[in-house]
Amino acid sequence: MWNGSTSSTCSTALPDGWPRRSRIIVTGFTVALLWSPTLRAQGDGETPFLPKPLRYDEDYRYLADPAKRGALWDPLKYIPLDGSGSTYLSFGGEWRERFESTRHPGFGLAPFTRDSVLLHRLLLSTDLHVGAEFRAFVQLGAYDQTGRKGRPLTTDENRLDAQQAFFDVSSGLGNAGRATLRVGRQEMVYGSSRLVSIREGPNARRSFDGFRGLYRSATIDVDAFVTQPVKLRPGTFNDRPDADQAFWGAYAVARLPGGTNVDLYYFGLKQANARYVSGIGDEQRHTVGTRLWGGLDRVDYNMEFVYQFGRFADQTIGAWGVSADIGVTVAALPFTPRLGLKANLESGDRDPRDRRLGTLNPLFPNHAYFSEAALGAPMNDIDIQPNVTLQLAERLSLVVAWDVFWRHRKQDAVYNAILRPIPGTAGGGSRYVGSMISSHVRWRFDRHLELNLDYTRFFAGRTIRKAGGHDVDFAMVSVAYRF
Repeated sequence: MWNGSTSSTCSTALPDGWPRRSRIIVTGFTVALLWSPTLRAQGDGETPFLPKPLRYDEDYRYLADPAKRGALWDPLKYIPLDGSGSTYLSFGGEWRERFESTRHPGFGLAPFTRDSVLLHRLLLSTDLHVGAEFRAFVQLGAYDQTGRKGRPLTTDENRLDAQQAFFDVSSGLGNAGRATLRVGRQEMVYGSSRLVSIREGPNARRSFDGFRGLYRSATIDVDAFVTQPVKLRPGTFNDRPDADQAFWGAYAVARLPGGTNVDLYYFGLKQANARYVSGIGDEQRHTVGTRLWGGLDRVDYNMEFVYQFGRFADQTIGAWGVSADIGVTVAALPFTPRLGLKANLESGDRDPRDRRLGTLNPLFPNHAYFSEAALGAPMNDIDIQPNVTLQLAERLSLVVAWDVFWRHRKQDAVYNAILRPIPGTAGGGSRYVGSMISSHVRWRFDRHLELNLDYTRFFAGRTIRKAGGHDVDFAMVSVAYRF
């Protein structure tokens, strides 16, 4: 559930010892973007369309109408290649600088008491559409870091590689549906990204190599895929499918009358050298789940149930998880507060010495599952989080949350952000792990420029302190420009 690695890093200023290059990058990037009149406000012809988390989901065919053009990047977003405009190119990109600083990284189990890092990310993409039947999408990524103590994380550095590179072949299917075969390297997100996410917080995002079939209609979406996660290497164009892992499955979303949606899914994961308290071994795990989500008037809800079975080494797997996120928006109050409550229960292992593994595996979870500090994974966990979201301005929001954590099973461990048990946290003692206060500010200056600020304070409980851990302070500032 919690982080025993040094992946996250607290002072909000750049350390004096940092190389001059880092200071120039942060200062120049931030000042140029914040003070450029062209980028600070919506210009003539600007649309409400924002760059999306999955860049291949963007659709710029509306720019075929000259009256809708006029924003800064419109000449690159829709470049017709034939008279009808059905064959066109679109270019996109992202430049992100993210600074993290942590006091007691890894709960103080690391060999240093403070760590700070500046993460540099550059993404450039091109999207070719040939009619409605063929599409090719390529996104290149370059990643670097400055200042991290010890060895860089595997997600920190990657000089230049294909973040995504796939082609689609599509055709109409039925009265209102459309089917697509996608082949190549691609990012995937399912549901609320509890089990399959793009890993936005770390420098390099997550992608998969393989095949994917998609069906889209007005009332139902269905995906089926066979893939391997991409294994990152720090060199140039040397990332490869991870030979130790295979990931396959199917995901369906049904849109029901009244604003209710129901998801049904199955995921299969095979991996070598999985690690739990009971040992290290090969794992083949099957996950079935359902999610109910939507909104009614001022109430929104997102509830999910997961069950897992399979084999780990010589043990059978029987694990489960339940999560809920419910909120009420009070429009009559200042700043339109949303009063929310999140709760999670992910099973742990009752007895590491028997032949049954009860620990939930969250597969490929969202980096910021509990907070941007990425202090852990949703494994062997019970947590309750009341929270409030304030809309301070049209594009400025503040989220404040308080989270309290327990282990589901005392015999099982607390797990870190890379899904490994933290030494000294398994067996006996108290179930109480700790509590955490977090605050997050998100400011979208316009459709391109976004600033994020985060501060998290974790108060270590007896389980963490018994293992030699301490309280944690985490601060983050991130500036991203996307076109």
